[in-house]
Amino acid sequence: HLDRLARMVERDKNHPSIIIWSMGNEAGPGHNFAAGARLIKSLDSSRPIHYERDNTVTDIHSEMYFTPQEMRDFVEKTWDGKPFFQCEYAHAMGNSVGNLDEYWEVIESDPRFMGGCIWDFVDQGIRKPFSDPRGPRREPAPNYAHDWFFAYGGDYDDRPTDWNFCCNGLFQPDRRPSPATRQVKKTYQNIRVRATDPAGGKIEIRSVYDFVTTDFVRALWKLEENGVKIQEGDLGVIALAPGASQEVTVPFTLPDNPKPWTEYWVTVSFVLDRDLPWAEKGFEIAWDQFRIPLNTAVAAPDKPDSAPKIRRSRSETVVSGAGFELRFDGKTGFITSWKVGGSELLRGAIKPNFWRAPTDNDRGNNMPKRLGRWRDAVDSMKLEDLKAESQGSDAVVRAVYAMKPADADLTLEYRVNGQGAVTVSMDFVPKSQAPELPRFGMQAEVVRNLDRLTWLGRGPGENYWDRQTGYPVGRWTGTVEELIHPYVRPQENGNRVGVRWAALTDASGSGLIVAGLAPGALQSWPADTTPGSVPEDWPPYLCVSLWPYTMDDLDRSTHNCMLPRRDFHVFNIDWNQTGVGGDDSWGARPHDEYTLFCRPYRYQFVLGPLRPGSDPDEVARNLRTRLQPVRQDGK
Repeated sequence: HLDRLARMVERDKNHPSIIIWSMGNEAGPGHNFAAGARLIKSLDSSRPIHYERDNTVTDIHSEMYFTPQEMRDFVEKTWDGKPFFQCEYAHAMGNSVGNLDEYWEVIESDPRFMGGCIWDFVDQGIRKPFSDPRGPRREPAPNYAHDWFFAYGGDYDDRPTDWNFCCNGLFQPDRRPSPATRQVKKTYQNIRVRATDPAGGKIEIRSVYDFVTTDFVRALWKLEENGVKIQEGDLGVIALAPGASQEVTVPFTLPDNPKPWTEYWVTVSFVLDRDLPWAEKGFEIAWDQFRIPLNTAVAAPDKPDSAPKIRRSRSETVVSGAGFELRFDGKTGFITSWKVGGSELLRGAIKPNFWRAPTDNDRGNNMPKRLGRWRDAVDSMKLEDLKAESQGSDAVVRAVYAMKPADADLTLEYRVNGQGAVTVSMDFVPKSQAPELPRFGMQAEVVRNLDRLTWLGRGPGENYWDRQTGYPVGRWTGTVEELIHPYVRPQENGNRVGVRWAALTDASGSGLIVAGLAPGALQSWPADTTPGSVPEDWPPYLCVSLWPYTMDDLDRSTHNCMLPRRDFHVFNIDWNQTGVGGDDSWGARPHDEYTLFCRPYRYQFVLGPLRPGSDPDEVARNLRTRLQPVRQDGK
């Protein structure tokens, strides 16, 4: 021990990038480390000493995988007078790094905290070729588009093994960044913006650098109308001393007559004003975004359309109108066909969905067993009642289900207007205590040529309930292959939150659009939540994802090379799903505030056809306007 520590210090003591000496990792305490600390101090007294397994002989108190609350409790109750450091935290295994902001709210709240190190940098997988890519196929069939995969424990017939526990990184083995890196960059940024008067454009820019002045940084701004840039400008170089702040006015001008269902967001971006050794001029090092509080008028709906026709038989219910036809299965009550202009949009049914393919963190906390009842909850539902009737200018189909063994009642209502827009309402009422839900939403199998998604919401990268602040609100687009992420072990992926609307189309722009419905039109939050307490990015916004494979494919595959490319795509339209977590990957669950506890829920959205050349934002606005109730005679 003493020899290796002496060699380390003598080798590296003249490197200015070395700021702390660490005596090792997970090697236990003992006399050797006490002697080692004394030796290091005799060789170099200028640097502090760290060793997580024995904080009695170090200058820093170090721990691993404390939760934010455990960090608070430590400094408030048992602090030993040393700066507190997490040498490992935020375990980044697979789809992870949730609640990172919560960690840094704690760290920045007390000077006794000195930060932490995310475990870890890169997935330690090995690129391995198929031994025989033409050999016997497994189920699901391997994806032979690539003749290699990233191997991990067990892939070399090694036993015992920790399987993919070597893949805990923010980057994949080939250094491709995971979606979580956007959140890490945002949480770690050293320039912050607080909107002091959003409507007036007044902001406070604050530096959280400890040593450097920000004279190398230029601030740019843009104003977006539902994700489309309408104004932009340059605030110049913002030279802040360490810890200093400055009041600035962003000189935007709002439209005199803002459109209905429109949001205005200002984004301030901080870029390098000159080349530096590690990045070129123009590289973005920080950004912040704020919404302008603006009451946009809601236009009165058009005159009612002519009511769709309803045709019923024992096997199905058909609702049809001008250029569209919807078919509901008589045994399940699900939509099984949706034709617009004679073209079919669906390959399979639109069904409720309460499950997700387990993430690495889910597997670590035994989610597949704990919450297993939700995996097959839809397949075990019993249709109790199916009705179809005309109500004014709408056709209404209502299906009532008993959910067993989930022990809950579920009601699906489809309100179809004469233009073919479908308002979908899903009401869930549990009848007894049950574990939390991985997901609450609906899932559709759509025809394969619907392969690109444009959405107004958080993006462009994958994001989740507890990992979303690193992804700005905007209008984004991507193909199905661009929207998924190939985690080394397949798992839930590709979600986007805060979605106001999403357009799923083919290359010509033909397809469908889904839009969340807003408070004041139709409620879209948990039944026991009041409108005033709905957070900014909760419904009426949606969560969406698009996959070239099924959830079962993700669930059953152990490597990406096993994921097939189906002859249809899976479109998820969710109210929400439980967060991904990230305190650790061997038992920690997502935090309570990001958990879908089993209680009554209701969410609603509207589906509509989308034709080539149409603006999806305008289509979404028109769909919502048609559904907006109008007050007449005080009613």
